[in-house]
Amino acid sequence: MPMNVARQAKTIRSFLKKRVFLLLALFLLLFPDVGSALQWDDLLVELKKLELGATGRLRWEYWSGLEAAPNSQSDYNFVNLRVRPYVKYPGEHFVFFFQFQYAGAFNLPENGVSGPGRLYYSLSQPDDHPQATDVLEFWMMAQDLVVDGLGFKVGRLGFKGGLETVYDNKTLTWLKKVRLSERLVGTFDWTNIGRRYHAAMGFYDTERFRVDAFAAKLLAGGFEYHTAFRELKDVNIFGGTLTLKDDFLIDNTEIRIYGIFFRDDRDVAKTVTGGALEIPAVGASWVGAYPGIGPGTFDSLLWGCYQWGDWGASSHSAYALIAELGYKFTEVRLQPWFRLGVAHASGDDDPATGTHKSFFGMVPTNHKWYGYMDTTALSNLINVYQQLILKPAKKVLVQLDGHLFWLHDTSDSWYAGSGATRNDVFGYAGGFNATSGTTARLTNGEGFIGGELDLTAKYKVSKHVSLAGSYAHFFGAAGAEAVFAENKNGDWFFLQTVVTF
Repeated sequence: MPMNVARQAKTIRSFLKKRVFLLLALFLLLFPDVGSALQWDDLLVELKKLELGATGRLRWEYWSGLEAAPNSQSDYNFVNLRVRPYVKYPGEHFVFFFQFQYAGAFNLPENGVSGPGRLYYSLSQPDDHPQATDVLEFWMMAQDLVVDGLGFKVGRLGFKGGLETVYDNKTLTWLKKVRLSERLVGTFDWTNIGRRYHAAMGFYDTERFRVDAFAAKLLAGGFEYHTAFRELKDVNIFGGTLTLKDDFLIDNTEIRIYGIFFRDDRDVAKTVTGGALEIPAVGASWVGAYPGIGPGTFDSLLWGCYQWGDWGASSHSAYALIAELGYKFTEVRLQPWFRLGVAHASGDDDPATGTHKSFFGMVPTNHKWYGYMDTTALSNLINVYQQLILKPAKKVLVQLDGHLFWLHDTSDSWYAGSGATRNDVFGYAGGFNATSGTTARLTNGEGFIGGELDLTAKYKVSKHVSLAGSYAHFFGAAGAEAVFAENKNGDWFFLQTVVTF
């Protein structure tokens, strides 16, 4: 068995190196002046810079509850496996990156009525063991060519809106990675397939600020195996960002201003909304981490967005606001980090007529914020939440998250979803359907949906191996009972191993 593993690893490395040679050959064709100046000895030096590696993730999940009707398969378990080998050339002015992905699911529920297993199977049926292999990312980045800080990136790539810049300040970077980025555009990598884009990006990065612009086409992914990474040609996203870096205006504080234009002209979007979606959005964010305030570090986060445009046959006007505060005791045992937050997204008091007022989440990674059971999206929502993060040992982290969910408007739906995953899937449950004339996931006028508790533990076994486990319980209230009449409560549990080399 070890001989087979070693032989397979050698084959993968050979495959990846061939792809990098192809990229380098393309580079020499595009930039012949540079290529002619590159001596063979220099080329060998550059090839030695190649970085090879891989990440593997194995996750077992158990789901129970949230049943709309009796005699359904509400309890089930399944397994997801994902392997991502990569090769990278980190040159001074050019960076090339190639990453392959194998993803497979095992024992998916054939009659599941809720939860992630139902979503995987419903997009893969009649296959309870779907698999997908494809190129995950394949891109080139050029930087500091004409002017220091000026560059571009093009190819198939992941994009996390809000993570254009990271810092040496670990708390500030954690806030950006975990609490700020991917609110509207993300990689959705919690799912086994993930989400990627065919995109071109330009940037100008200086010591004090950074400017970014991008144009992207969405690829199928998320829960979708069979058509994973096929281009959704009718979903286009354009945007730009101005980031004022920490210490520019205010010490340890980043201020970001952004704009996005989202267009969805797929048939399924026209069926739901009565026409194409053309939604411009503008917004801003503030994130700060301030050490030396008492025995620890105080942090704050603000995020806001306003949308307008066309929601199919209707006009669109909606907004969302998020605020978070936290304090981490850095000099005491367990290093407790207490955080509180509220997320508010507009709803529609008359979904069937007039201006569409429900906030639209575009293509985010919602798993990170509104409860790990993914019952809720940032639309027609008031979510009050808390986080407690403890570090009982150097390699151990324990986190407790609690959520309370209300609807902003009881005439509107309880929404769920994280955006389009393939051509015939709109990406969100709930809302008024212009073709059928019905509104899904209504709560019969009830405003309180319920609450959720998430307990997570992580253990860093070594440099290459990490373990994680989580248990979540959804406490359904009257609003949840209107949608899940048979069982308004739910449980979710997972165990996960990640190996990197």
